[in-house]
Amino acid sequence: METKTTSVAPLTAKSRLPFQPAQPWLDHLKEHGFVVIQGVLEPERVQLAAALLKRDMEHVTTEGHHGISGALAHSEGAWVVRRSPNVRQAFFELWETNALLVSMDCVIARRAFAEAGTEGLHLDQNPFSKPYKECVQGMVPLLAVTPATGGLEVVPGSHDGEKKKRQKECRADLEDQVGGHLEDWCMLGTNQVPSDECIAPFLTEKGKQLAKQLEEEALLLCAEPGDLILFDSRTVHGGRVPDNQADTSGLPTDFHRMACTVCMTPKAFADPETMRELRNNGTRPKECRQGMSTAILEKRVEKFQKQTPTNHCPHDDKHWTMHQGAIARHQIPRDQIPHDVMCLLFGDRPAAEPAGSTPEAGGHLANEVAPEALMWLKVKNRAELMRDAEAAGVAKEAICDVLDADNIEDELIKLFLQEKAKA
Repeated sequence: METKTTSVAPLTAKSRLPFQPAQPWLDHLKEHGFVVIQGVLEPERVQLAAALLKRDMEHVTTEGHHGISGALAHSEGAWVVRRSPNVRQAFFELWETNALLVSMDCVIARRAFAEAGTEGLHLDQNPFSKPYKECVQGMVPLLAVTPATGGLEVVPGSHDGEKKKRQKECRADLEDQVGGHLEDWCMLGTNQVPSDECIAPFLTEKGKQLAKQLEEEALLLCAEPGDLILFDSRTVHGGRVPDNQADTSGLPTDFHRMACTVCMTPKAFADPETMRELRNNGTRPKECRQGMSTAILEKRVEKFQKQTPTNHCPHDDKHWTMHQGAIARHQIPRDQIPHDVMCLLFGDRPAAEPAGSTPEAGGHLANEVAPEALMWLKVKNRAELMRDAEAAGVAKEAICDVLDADNIEDELIKLFLQEKAKA
């Protein structure tokens, strides 16, 4: 197993800030290009999301390159995180609008026995074609991130100013990617694991010098389960493999890494004309342009219906084929999409929530049709569901009748809920 010893200090307490008040972490994000916000995801959702992801991992045939799984993009565990009112509030604070679109990106999961790998330091936003802030990516770890587990690393301050200028000078070749399918996939570091993926042979001397400097400045973002890690897409970042000198006692025996990526951007950004203005002069509107195109919004709904992933950027459909693969599911009819999910797909404000209002932290989104009680049922196995149904008063004959169904567990849940509704 290839591991890495690093002399770079892990994240300091000054960069892990409370959820409220928001201004300190907003200032840190603006100045340094990243921040870790404490305990944003509600504790019950942390437990539920982890349980659902572990369940769905049993049905994934491939776990993705370096543990980055597009197959889990529409797992119920990932949607538990995306539907969190607290997560949505964090992005409301960031963009000052509650007309938000959510990403349908990958899940990061690495089993305890799996070899760790990393794509190395890179950018997800081309510095030549997209120089201004238009996307802030998020990640919610469901397990603790430490030097022993590895995790996300960033280069502080690399999103703007002189550091960004040097990136463009040393890697002028990235301008050649503009317009191509790898436009925003900008490899900068030479710290890939396994080492046979190293990009050093393709770099100029200036590019190699830049890579060395970035690797020396990179900072591992240690975090606790439920923290929300945010970083500007212009910030140099990448995965860091475990430190081979770190204390591994106390690590879980099943998974060492588990995190859900989540990003929200304003609905207004889904309009090509609006984005041309932003990329040309930095004009960033909060509200939608009158008469804006809805083509990208409709495409997002279709993606959900077909249960296929996008990438990290909710409003830019040019590169939505990056993380392919999904657990086989039936297509979801539009009229069966939960209300709060549809709001996040189309950028509509949840019911009874006026423009500019702050979402209620800790509460449930309007008409959420997958409450925690129901989701916990979906984690149970067949024998447990049969016992629950019988204990609720479901007749044994009714239970036996569904044992030949295509999806026995779902039918048992229906029987259980129907019986509880009678009580």
